[in-house]
Amino acid sequence: MSKVFEYYSSRKRIPISHELESSYEPTKLDYLSVSTDGGNGVGDSMYFTFDGILTENEAMELQVEYGYHFMGYGFYGYKVENDVTTWHCQRSCD
Repeated sequence: MSKVFEYYSSRKRIPISHELESSYEPTKLDYLSVSTDGGNGVGDSMYFTFDGILTENEAMELQVEYGYHFMGYGFYGYKVENDVTTWHCQRSCD
């Protein structure tokens, strides 16, 4: 069993209205936040923060799903600390 599957299995479902609850399943994108300012004030990269554990390949796939393919935008600074996965890529495609 993958660590990602174990992580999702251990989390409570996202609270939503009763009518949608039976048909809504959270995706990995629901646990992803993206910003253009990594704290340096420059904003030349896209900074990804995932509330959970992802392998490097899973993070790359999620970046592609978000619309920033690693072959054009790059993939840098991948790390997992305290059950949070972070990485960044360029804002423009080369």
